[in-house]
Amino acid sequence: MRKSVPLLGGTLVVTLSLALTACGSGTDRTSDAPSGSYDKNATVGIGSLYEPQNLDNTGGGGQGVTEALNGNVYEGLFTLTDSGRTEKRLAKDYTVSPDGLTYTFTLRDGVTFHSGKALTSADVKYSIEKVRAENSQSARKSSFDMVKSIT
Repeated sequence: MRKSVPLLGGTLVVTLSLALTACGSGTDRTSDAPSGSYDKNATVGIGSLYEPQNLDNTGGGGQGVTEALNGNVYEGLFTLTDSGRTEKRLAKDYTVSPDGLTYTFTLRDGVTFHSGKALTSADVKYSIEKVRAENSQSARKSSFDMVKSIT
């Protein structure tokens, strides 16, 4: 009798596997490319269960604010790609001093805030100093611990 229990268990696994396979969608996709038409002017609304306390990513805006707003509202000098490489965003270029201690960033031309005000190096300096501030609640604050000064 003991030998039939493993056989019964194996039969059950095979039967369930076949049954679940039969429940598939039945589509035969040979490509991951999207198919069909789309509306290039469509709007996507994104909701959240959590209302932000504010839109300041250094002031403890609440759960999900950083994830929802970084890259959608806020833009950095660089961005990290899915493959782990950095791409220039607001920075057009940068140089590193021979001793590796000084980084100089050149900002892209024509970048403006929603108000129409042009982005300046003073704006970038202010933003970095705000993250580094003693009362900052930014998750990225410790990333700037090694920075001595910003000019």
